[in-house]
Amino acid sequence: RRCPKAKLDVLRLDNMDLATVRKFAQDFKRRHNRLDFLVNNAGIMTRPYIQSKDGFDCQFQTNHLAHFLLTKLLWDTMLNTPGQSRVVTHSSTFHFLGGVRFDR
Repeated sequence: RRCPKAKLDVLRLDNMDLATVRKFAQDFKRRHNRLDFLVNNAGIMTRPYIQSKDGFDCQFQTNHLAHFLLTKLLWDTMLNTPGQSRVVTHSSTFHFLGGVRFDR
C-alpha cells in the first residue's frame, strides 16, 4: 500500500540444489535486462556432515558455492546495467570456529 507502483517478482532458488541456482539465473535473465543490486544472504549450520545432491557438503554449498555460482551467472547482466551494480554477500562469524575439510 505504501508503494503502489512497486513490483515484486518471486523466483524459486534453493542453494542446496545448484540446478535451481542455474534455473533462477536463466529465468531472471529472461525476465529482466538489468540487475543493480545482488544480495547473497543464505546460510546454514549443520552437524553432522550431510552431502547435497550435487555431491558437496551441504553447509559449504549453501553458504559459499551457490552464492558464487549465482553471482557468476548474473555477472554479465550486472556489467551491462547502466551505473554501478553491487554484490553483497552476507556471512556469519561462525567461520572462525572451524576450517574447510577438503578430504571429505
